[in-house]
Amino acid sequence: MSKPFDYSKWDNIELSDDEEDCHPNIEKESWFRMKHRSRVEREENEEIDKKKIKQAMARDQLRIDELARMIKKIESADPDDSDDDLEDVDGMKAEIKELEERDTMLNYADFTKKHEDLLETYCNLTGMTALKAFLLTHGEILLQEHASSYLLLSCLEDEMNGEREKMKNTARNSQILTNMAELAKSLKRHPGNVIVPFFTRVEEPEHEKAFLEGVQIFVDRIIKRAVEKRKEMDAEQETETEEVDLSSIPKEERLGPGGLDPIEVFESLPKELQSAFESRDMETLQKALMSMKPADAKHHMKRCADSGLWNPE
Repeated sequence: MSKPFDYSKWDNIELSDDEEDCHPNIEKESWFRMKHRSRVEREENEEIDKKKIKQAMARDQLRIDELARMIKKIESADPDDSDDDLEDVDGMKAEIKELEERDTMLNYADFTKKHEDLLETYCNLTGMTALKAFLLTHGEILLQEHASSYLLLSCLEDEMNGEREKMKNTARNSQILTNMAELAKSLKRHPGNVIVPFFTRVEEPEHEKAFLEGVQIFVDRIIKRAVEKRKEMDAEQETETEEVDLSSIPKEERLGPGGLDPIEVFESLPKELQSAFESRDMETLQKALMSMKPADAKHHMKRCADSGLWNPE
């Protein structure tokens, strides 16, 4: 899972739906390899090793401490000093904020990498008895802010993947954590000490009704945000211009199942056929083929299959 974060942070969600508009016979792997960076490659590049996370956070903390000392020195100096010093302070405070935000993200990446299996188990629990027992055992992890953030983002991902019932269940479990945090704050107690009181309280009809109403409000927000996010992703896909430079990949690694180079084959296609492949639309491709002589259409499609641009199966 690239979870209480504000809704703007949901913009970093990336789902495996790039292929929705691509006909199954237009070889997806080869096509997206030509037009976009491989999802697997991006995930590998974004995967942060635990050791590197700690090293980066340590460097950031040293810089934060250094900036804090400099700010303290400037602020304790003569108040009649130049405005340049004040500008320096503002700049250093901005840098500290940026470093702290980056460390929060690194912390989150480390947290989810370490506890993802446990978090997924909690997301899938259905009965209140099972949830109570699981929280009593693993509350130290689940009652951390990063766990709440993970569940929130899981809800959005489930909804965008069309898994409405799964989203509703995770939303309910997410709101349990949120309500416990609020109850602990009102009672001025550690969240781990309100697990039993929360479940006892929610058994009362009045409190159960209020809890379920809160869950529904949260579900409605997830549904609304998923629609907005889908529109944003569609707009990004339409305007995306980033392409892979296949010329940097050895030719032998580019060859399709029939031994042909997809770059050479694509560039040899008639313009109307190139446009049809670029549209990734079957109807457009059929129209382009119908406008050609049957022998030419067969020749080009055979070469597309041999290069991996077309899957005839």
